[in-house]
Amino acid sequence: MIDLDEILKRIQQQGLTNLEDINKALSKEMNAHNSKGLEQFDGLSPDEMHILQRDVFGPESKVRLQKLNEEELNQIPMLHMVVFLLNKVKTEGRVKLTPKGNLPVSIVKELYALGHIKDVPLEDHGYKCNKQEDSYAVNVCAHLIQVAGLVKSIKGHISLSALGEKAIQDRNDLLQIIFKTHCMALNWAYFDNYESDITGQLAAGYSLLLLSRYGDAVRPLVFYGDKYFTALPMLIDEFEDRYFTKKRAAYQCYTIRTFERFLAPYGLIEMEKKNTFLDSDTDAIKIKPLFHQFISVDSVTIKSKLKIVR
Repeated sequence: MIDLDEILKRIQQQGLTNLEDINKALSKEMNAHNSKGLEQFDGLSPDEMHILQRDVFGPESKVRLQKLNEEELNQIPMLHMVVFLLNKVKTEGRVKLTPKGNLPVSIVKELYALGHIKDVPLEDHGYKCNKQEDSYAVNVCAHLIQVAGLVKSIKGHISLSALGEKAIQDRNDLLQIIFKTHCMALNWAYFDNYESDITGQLAAGYSLLLLSRYGDAVRPLVFYGDKYFTALPMLIDEFEDRYFTKKRAAYQCYTIRTFERFLAPYGLIEMEKKNTFLDSDTDAIKIKPLFHQFISVDSVTIKSKLKIVR
């Protein structure tokens, strides 16, 4: 955390009296602080952390998405589902949505029956997927194509947009569109009932960086939760002490949104779960080789004196 009193003390010691000189000295001090690696951010500077919060895949970010070969693309469940859905829309010309704006039951059943991402509660209880909201993966897939602009909606029908027509011809382009959309534009909080609207999705790039550094080894989920909330401790206060403590609720929210619902559908992590739902207290994860093939993190220029333990 920035110590303004200390900065002002150093400026006073310079004996400056001219306002312009004082402002220049203050600007220099602030720039020095913002470019200095901090343990709170796992060695990142405030400037680097800000980029990971606001522009994960931008030109100044250390996170890059890379092109994959056909074998690697075939390992991504969500991509298979999006390709199927877009081809279905293309074949039919336009698809009539339900009054709620959801996919029709026939397409929902086909999409879920592909078996790329099974909904554990449905499978455990022998229930069928009859509507879009019955399956998280189907629901996200339907929202992704709309939020990403891959389809256009007119009078209760969807059809392929110009972007969708182009993207469906190149699975690498399509993957990058849906992954970036899922990371930054799709509202993660829409799909759960946690109090915080931003936990997990805020600084999602930081989670990607942490996984790139530490994810080759199996680590408990609390390891990543500790690092995330050390960097962003104010987020814990967005939760209430109800069924759990605020801290446990925050960790659980971060865990489920980031790992189970964002990264797992892209085949990037392995989860070691003791029960049906991912538990931030007891479960662990590691990244798959596909993670490094798809996501490149420039750690060379990160101003860190911390030892990276893999």
